[in-house]
Amino acid sequence: MSKAGRPRKSDAVKKAQGTYRADRSIEHVDFGLVVEMPEPSGNMTPLQIEYFKLICGLLMEEGLLTKADVLPISRAAWWYAQFEEASEYMNKNGRAQVTPEKGWGQVRPEWGMVKDAEKNIREFENAYGIWLTGREKIKPRVNNDDDDDW
Repeated sequence: MSKAGRPRKSDAVKKAQGTYRADRSIEHVDFGLVVEMPEPSGNMTPLQIEYFKLICGLLMEEGLLTKADVLPISRAAWWYAQFEEASEYMNKNGRAQVTPEKGWGQVRPEWGMVKDAEKNIREFENAYGIWLTGREKIKPRVNNDDDDDW
């Protein structure tokens, strides 16, 4: 999409109209499919590596994993692991923490980590079509009850 929100014209259409400029042409970049499991980066925890291999395996089965996808998948693996670790910590210690001096409670910082990870995971899953909402378009609700007098 261009800045104005209109779909971009193809180079062939621009050439036919005489408005083609080589400096504004977007060449097709072929990243190539990955045929064997990519190596996770060295600074990943075992849980992150587990999620990395799981996501890569899912995309490889569908023939969708390219070299350009490896970095976003490693970030997504970090979000999945962060979500799981923070959720586990809160299940053990509770969502609120009480200060011993004054006795008042506040939400743990892990709660914010869980919410941020959930948002990032949802965006990642929708972008890659891993989650159900990423595979189908959201349609408006249609009310077929014409004789409803409520």
